[in-house]
Amino acid sequence: MKTTKIGPFLGVNNRLPDFELQPEPSKSPSRYVRSALNVDLDNAGNFCRRESELLVQAMTAPHSLHLTSETEGYLVRASAIYAVVVAPAYSETFVKLLSSDAPVSWVAEGDSIYYANGTDSGRITAGVFYPLGLPTPDEPTLTATSGQLDAGNYQVAISFINNITKEESGTSSSGSVSVAALGGVTVTLPTPPSGATHTNVYLSSVNGSIPMLVGTYVTGTPSATFISAANVGREAPQRFESPLPSGRLFMSKGRLCSFDDTGMLYIGLPYRYGYYDMVAGWMQFNAPVSFAIENQNGTYIAADKTYWIPGDLGDVKDTISEPFPFGAVLGTEWRHPATTDIGWFSENGFIVANTQGEAVPVTFDYLDITNLPDEGVSNIRWTDGYVRVYSCGYCMNLENNHPTQYTGYDFTSFAGDFGTKIDGVYALTDSAAKVSAKVGLGKQDFSTEELKHLPNVYLGCSSPEPLEMQVQWPDPRTGEIQDYTYPARNADTSVRMQRVDVGKGARSSWFDLTVYNQSGSDFTLASVSFTPLASGRRI
Repeated sequence: MKTTKIGPFLGVNNRLPDFELQPEPSKSPSRYVRSALNVDLDNAGNFCRRESELLVQAMTAPHSLHLTSETEGYLVRASAIYAVVVAPAYSETFVKLLSSDAPVSWVAEGDSIYYANGTDSGRITAGVFYPLGLPTPDEPTLTATSGQLDAGNYQVAISFINNITKEESGTSSSGSVSVAALGGVTVTLPTPPSGATHTNVYLSSVNGSIPMLVGTYVTGTPSATFISAANVGREAPQRFESPLPSGRLFMSKGRLCSFDDTGMLYIGLPYRYGYYDMVAGWMQFNAPVSFAIENQNGTYIAADKTYWIPGDLGDVKDTISEPFPFGAVLGTEWRHPATTDIGWFSENGFIVANTQGEAVPVTFDYLDITNLPDEGVSNIRWTDGYVRVYSCGYCMNLENNHPTQYTGYDFTSFAGDFGTKIDGVYALTDSAAKVSAKVGLGKQDFSTEELKHLPNVYLGCSSPEPLEMQVQWPDPRTGEIQDYTYPARNADTSVRMQRVDVGKGARSSWFDLTVYNQSGSDFTLASVSFTPLASGRRI
């Protein structure tokens, strides 16, 4: 019989039968495989053992790693935020205690980093922690007093100020006070909340309806009294501003927004990060929101369904579309590092979406997803000339959309070249570490139903150690599955043929073949070739 070659490869396919993994109609040597564990598929269709990881610092249950440079940033552990340096030597400094150990979402915008976990929230500016937004004060307590103000009614409102960041809270509801002839107004000032350094007071003209800025008072000032007409400044800002509710944060069209597990999505005010309009700045979905991610011309949101909302979330029209009747796995959204594509993971595998509201389940024809988690993480890696995304146990090459699978890759967060697991902080690239990997080629009958011997197999590969070939076949007489593993006769770090001598007793109408690496060593597998010898018999 002639030599049969498999390769280049097309990735995992568990929708086709394991004995029909060649695309139809095709005589190409390109094939799907039944399994591909702990390997990537490069742009040429070669299987490469995935990157290995190295424990940088052991600790218990770190998560929510966020880097502000290649090696510095923040992580969360035991309901506390730590400032960390992850390389060349790990170090950390406690910076803030949280009330919850839930995963923290981070958004870097301008000179600040915003964070929230559904209970806690805040902003980090120049290394200093501030509230996500200053709370809106209650309506002020007012008292009429003697003075030189004209008789009539006066409206008074207040707001809190951070004089360092120049941030101002929403303005309180206006209080009203009546002043007799030659009267005055005393305003009792509340105790400012954390993050506020001053209180602004706004006072209207006599019988006026628009309070104007008349004074700014430092923290600790008990009251302010106005007994004569004074120079006034600007009018009070929007009245219904309120701090953005804590949740998972995201940016959309210059708005810092959030969503929570009740199906509520809060739309931040444009370029006023940390605040929203509590009257109109929200959307309610029929299920908890799994992600919200902007992509230039609009925002994708996943809840009970997947939605595309073009334009500005603050000005939603009747053009909302529903790309899919299903949602997504919480926390799995990602962005391509070199294109405008974004994506996420769902019950139908990887989704890739563009800037026009067009989303495609690119692995639907290949993957039948089982054991879908309720929550996950995603990570983009661009090394060795190819870009791939990992999520929920699967890895996909973003050049050809063909998937492989990862095991033992149970990260809780990623940032740059680092990630967190339940036992510590890891570097994602370590050439010395070992990762056990395998490629299951499926059942091969070499286009004939006749019984045949499989005397040898040739692996087109590079590997510092000989690869191994597991060969399984049913005994022609008893039907009992025979299972043997044979090492290659040689190894080389350059791509060349490694010959595997199969035992003389390997005789069947089909063979189930799997390639393994020894001791978890690195390898690249470009092709597998067979020269079976037909016996002339079918059984």
